[in-house]
Amino acid sequence: MSIAVLIADDHELVRWGLRLVLLRNGFSVAAEASTPLEAVTYAMDPGVQVVLLDLSWASCTNVGRDEGVKVLRAIRSARPSLPVLMYSVEAGSVCIERCRRGGASGYLIKGLDDAVLAWAVRAVHAGEQIWPESRHARAPVQLANAGSRTVRR
Repeated sequence: MSIAVLIADDHELVRWGLRLVLLRNGFSVAAEASTPLEAVTYAMDPGVQVVLLDLSWASCTNVGRDEGVKVLRAIRSARPSLPVLMYSVEAGSVCIERCRRGGASGYLIKGLDDAVLAWAVRAVHAGEQIWPESRHARAPVQLANAGSRTVRR
């Protein structure tokens, strides 16, 4: 049985690309959320097994960067065991640490190849944590290729 993923991003093109990558790698897409409210609502579906959640929401002009963490906390409050994998173009340690403190299962920096994204989704679904080693890490690419499962700063 495939892992059912909720894709939460305010950019349709990003959701389309993630959907394509997930389907090509044997996952199913449980739902796609284009707003923070949709993300929280769809995450309540017991069929959702992993959430891919964008950190920044351009549609939330004044608080866009914080919106992903707010969504993360709302999901964690209602479904504490649901793995939430955050992603962003932001590679700074402050952003990563906010997600860690908010209860995320991991953090990926946009620009990954398909294999790393698939590996990360499977890993968080299995209960593992995925974190870049440093603020300059593009993703757990080096460690994924080396067979490591958990990436720590």
